[in-house]
Amino acid sequence: MKRVTLLLTITALFQICNLDVKGNGFEIQNTFVLQIAPFQASSLETEPSEIRIANPEEKSSKYDTVQIQTSAVCGMCKERIEHDMSFEKGVKSVELDLDTKILTVVYKKGKTTVKDLKVALTKIGYDADEMVAVQKAHDRLPACCQKDVEPH
Repeated sequence: MKRVTLLLTITALFQICNLDVKGNGFEIQNTFVLQIAPFQASSLETEPSEIRIANPEEKSSKYDTVQIQTSAVCGMCKERIEHDMSFEKGVKSVELDLDTKILTVVYKKGKTTVKDLKVALTKIGYDADEMVAVQKAHDRLPACCQKDVEPH
């Protein structure tokens, strides 16, 4: 049995069908739709392992990463910051390293800015690099999360 892979152009999309050719007929085994750079459509013989499906996570041009120095003190701070920041517009992921007090945020370009992320962090009650925490928000934090407290 011979396996044939067909590439069919549909505007800027390509549909890949794996067909098993049997005599005068064929049987579709699986189908993938990819959006890739335009090129000439063609038929080629290949093994399924040679076909690579693009991973949407690899589109790094849509996302950017920023690291922000915080005034976080404890595990409660980490939970609060990661939880609250994850709901900010455009934020894909948030992680706070308590040892260094550095918050790493992956965000979608065009949906938010570094300044917006820092302002959001100050509104939660924590310093964000050179920006000082909003005093009312800081005062609402539990006693163990106040920036004057020793790390624990």
